[in-house]
Amino acid sequence: MTSGRSDASRRAQAQPRDSLGRFTGHGHKAAMAKAPPPKQRPKAARPLDGAAPPKRGLFGKAEALLGRSPLADPEYVETGPTGKAQRVMYGRRAYLIPVDEDGYVPREYIIQLYFNTSIDGERHRRPDIDSLRDAKVIIPGDRLRPVDIVKWVAHPNRFDIEGVDTAGSPRSAMEYDSRRRDPITIANAYGSQRDEVIRQLDGNFLPEEQAALSNNGNLLVFMGKPRPYASGSFIPGKNAVYIDPEYLKHPDTLIHEVVHALRYNDESRTGVVTSSRINREGETSDQDRTLEEAATHGETIARISPFSVSDASYYGDLPAKALDAGGMIKKDRLLFTGRVDDVGLRGQDLVDAMEGRFGQSEIGELRIGTAPLTARAYARRLKGDKQGDHTVGHG
Repeated sequence: MTSGRSDASRRAQAQPRDSLGRFTGHGHKAAMAKAPPPKQRPKAARPLDGAAPPKRGLFGKAEALLGRSPLADPEYVETGPTGKAQRVMYGRRAYLIPVDEDGYVPREYIIQLYFNTSIDGERHRRPDIDSLRDAKVIIPGDRLRPVDIVKWVAHPNRFDIEGVDTAGSPRSAMEYDSRRRDPITIANAYGSQRDEVIRQLDGNFLPEEQAALSNNGNLLVFMGKPRPYASGSFIPGKNAVYIDPEYLKHPDTLIHEVVHALRYNDESRTGVVTSSRINREGETSDQDRTLEEAATHGETIARISPFSVSDASYYGDLPAKALDAGGMIKKDRLLFTGRVDDVGLRGQDLVDAMEGRFGQSEIGELRIGTAPLTARAYARRLKGDKQGDHTVGHG
């Protein structure tokens, strides 16, 4: 008994197709040459004491339908940053997408997802490449419902949203530059995220320190993953801090980046350890970056109130010692503040502690890239202490 298929249909069945199921029109070798590169795994936050690193949130992530109990409400779930999310099917998967009180998707969600470059720790897209040219399918409109954008949520590289990732769009974060009116502008944040930023700033920086943050132009705090391999970033040319929303709940992320900004903007800081090593004219050398990151993170550890640290950060890059990263962090906290409790240092007390005790700190052992000196040795050299010259090549 024959299958009834013609030779032509069998050839068509065997011909390579693209991800949408369309014929590619090329042979096997050509199809392989156009295949996307394998996924790259970003450098994840290193946990302390065996704790798992923070995971990506639910929104924008597909839920497998098999093996899960059905939701009580078939369409809406009372959860998420807006208090309500809609469950939308796309293909064989369901997606939970936040909605406002009128059932529309908040722009903050769209922009934060646009900046999100990874799923479960694996890099899967580059927003800058995405925005170079338009996709074949563009989703128009400013007020969009979950059903309108679920295909973009599932495949942001295959579809574009007009004005978000279409070519020539304002690139999301850029449009906020002209809207800054206050010394500190918090942009692209849900109400709860904005409240958390304000809580962390008020709890960890004096009013005069917050005022100094806008010395080189109003400081922008933007909710959006900054780079594929970073949980936060300070961009001096924009005087802007970018924070991955998933790490906002961990104060060492925001405080670290704001300390970079304070070191860069506060002209009252003139000490070697507490003033910025960021080269304002161009690239910063590995040697200056070593001191900048070590001093910034040391100040972060000394400043945090209440004391809470999410991962090893730069302590994980220190030479192997008897103490683990968590032990070294607590040791430096004690060194800088004189105690290990929920009360950190601020203002001149913090500056004095960093300038006077950095040379004895664990984080002072940091050395990045091709830097010939550790952070502490470089600080000694800059202070004119010849002891720093004897540590070249040893740290």
